[in-house]
Amino acid sequence: MLSSEIEQEPSAEIEQADKLTTGRISVVTSRVGGPLTTGRMPVVIPGSMKKVPPRGEKGPVRTKHRLLMHALVVCVLGLSIVTTLVTFLPLGKDGQALGLDGLFQHLNLVNSDAKNSALVGSQAATATAIMQQDGYDPGRAVSAQYNASLGIDASGDAFPYGQCTYWASLRYHQMTGYWVPWSGNAYQWAYNAPAYSGWVVSSTPHVPSIVVFQPGVQYSSWVYGHVAVLEGINPDGSLHTSNMNVAGYPFGARVDLTNYTGSGVSFVYHT
Repeated sequence: MLSSEIEQEPSAEIEQADKLTTGRISVVTSRVGGPLTTGRMPVVIPGSMKKVPPRGEKGPVRTKHRLLMHALVVCVLGLSIVTTLVTFLPLGKDGQALGLDGLFQHLNLVNSDAKNSALVGSQAATATAIMQQDGYDPGRAVSAQYNASLGIDASGDAFPYGQCTYWASLRYHQMTGYWVPWSGNAYQWAYNAPAYSGWVVSSTPHVPSIVVFQPGVQYSSWVYGHVAVLEGINPDGSLHTSNMNVAGYPFGARVDLTNYTGSGVSFVYHT
């Protein structure tokens, strides 16, 4: 561009090129009296002679001040929090604030409450399983705790109140004076009974006896089975049984039903 302008006819006058292009300014050219120059006067900005750090970088002094400021803010906030906790802690028996020791005691109390809440939740889940899962046995310790929570004295009955297992043990004791000495889910009674002296397992009905239904047999649970008490034998040979926690009936209520002998049905009794 510049070389083409120099090759034009010489002239004493200054020729001004008014053509503008992106990113360029008007250019004044001359072949008389000196080098080419622009048509604008240069602007000189006096400097302070100080080194300016590149954008995005912090000088060491500024960084140090920031760190000190952050540390000071953290200290002030921490002091405020501790002061507030100590101020609002419970008072001791003498009416004085408990201080930092009270703070730790209070934290332990909260932790204890959380554990109690977890325990209550666990008990609620156990109670739900007992009510909804026919034939389920949570174990002697849990059963005793569950019965005690309901105010039921079941010292001789090792099964949770309202379950078919609870009723079978209680009702058989009422009829014979014998408590069920073993534990386990309902279907397991047919396998556990022979291990205890005097107890017999048979496929032949015997009045009175505990009727054990394997899982899925007649109306028993598909998981835990069911137990009932044989109250009598009907003229047609069917079984008159008393039950608890049978599906479709109120929890904890005695229900008298008609059952039948067959595969998956056993009779457990004491001789």
